[in-house]
Amino acid sequence: MSLAYRLIALLVLPVVFIYTLRRANQDGDRRYFWQRLGWKIPVRDDHPVWIHCASVGEVNAARPLIQRLTQDYPSLDFVLSTVTPTAAMVVRKTLPESVEHVYLPFDTRAAVGRFLRCIQPRLGLILETEIWPGLFAEVERRNIPLVVVNGRLTNKTLAASRWMRAFIRQALQAVRLVLAKSEADAQGYQQLGVTIERIKVLGNIKFAATRESKSALPRLVERDYWLAASTHEDEERQLAAMIKDHEADQCLLVIAPRHPERAAAIERQLNDLGIRVTVRSRREIISDDTQIYLADTLGEMGGLMQHAAFVFMGGTLVPVGGHNLLEPAVLGKAIVCGPYLENFKEEAELLRKADALVEIKNIDELAQVLGQWPGSGEKVTEKGQAAVSAVMSQADVLDQYVDALNGFIALD
Repeated sequence: MSLAYRLIALLVLPVVFIYTLRRANQDGDRRYFWQRLGWKIPVRDDHPVWIHCASVGEVNAARPLIQRLTQDYPSLDFVLSTVTPTAAMVVRKTLPESVEHVYLPFDTRAAVGRFLRCIQPRLGLILETEIWPGLFAEVERRNIPLVVVNGRLTNKTLAASRWMRAFIRQALQAVRLVLAKSEADAQGYQQLGVTIERIKVLGNIKFAATRESKSALPRLVERDYWLAASTHEDEERQLAAMIKDHEADQCLLVIAPRHPERAAAIERQLNDLGIRVTVRSRREIISDDTQIYLADTLGEMGGLMQHAAFVFMGGTLVPVGGHNLLEPAVLGKAIVCGPYLENFKEEAELLRKADALVEIKNIDELAQVLGQWPGSGEKVTEKGQAAVSAVMSQADVLDQYVDALNGFIALD
């Protein structure tokens, strides 16, 4: 790790400290505060496989792989690190108890050194886009094999300034193998200095979720509804304004925000617009005049998607880049999304080719879709069936990832 990067990390540390303290107080999670600073990391002497997933999306993507590895290697232990408390809650709800959760420390040499010294991993698996120069340098210094899983690179990373690209290039020298999501991502890693011998293109591991059992989940909403999933700031306002203008054309809207901790702010915004809203976390009863049901809970997205008439995917009406289109697709749901799909180009193209994706440019076009889809119908069913067929065609990707990792994970 270069001296310049270490100095930058130390300079921003006070800001990180303040943010971490506030977030820990907000969530009532002291462990978050201490572990993000590299303290109170559980001491392990069993040399576990360490898997890092930044947030909820990466945890969900990694879940089938983690479940498969815990089955294939019952004698091994696993530690999963995340950055956000929301992701930590998803880990506790959806992964085996044998997978211990920790928070990844901020990227200073001292903090990540303490982290690795306590965990003592035999192998590190980094999901998707995470590149931390300090962490990667310490991993290399300790001769810990490091593999990037479902590797993808954002446009922001590829367009980074020359000095930042130098940090990234140096960090990637610690990576033994990149299991890339696509040919385009593989080319991006090559541009950042990863040799072609250290890259394999395996496809999107998120398709592995198509092989998971899709047993019926409890119906959480008694009325017919459509779902706005993983919404972000300003999307809720746009959706609510549309509801107010086109109420006669629509069934109940369920909004499941990406970050449930925003629920209070969302509710105030909806109330200011004169929308009749009911909040799930307060166990409020949905009445006949409820216009929006705010599902501000964790671990229930699958059930909400399964029983929805169709799904609008959040993060696409605002420049976030979208979220996992495969979750509703594998459940046979027609999917509507806005123009911002940068984070899921390949998934969008697959569904687009199958005529399973409805793309809108703005909220007015979504209102037109609602006018055509009053909550059910043959067209909606056809698009849902097309979505299932499209994603199932890619369902063998999990075996490819497991095969690629077997040589690193095999017991001594």
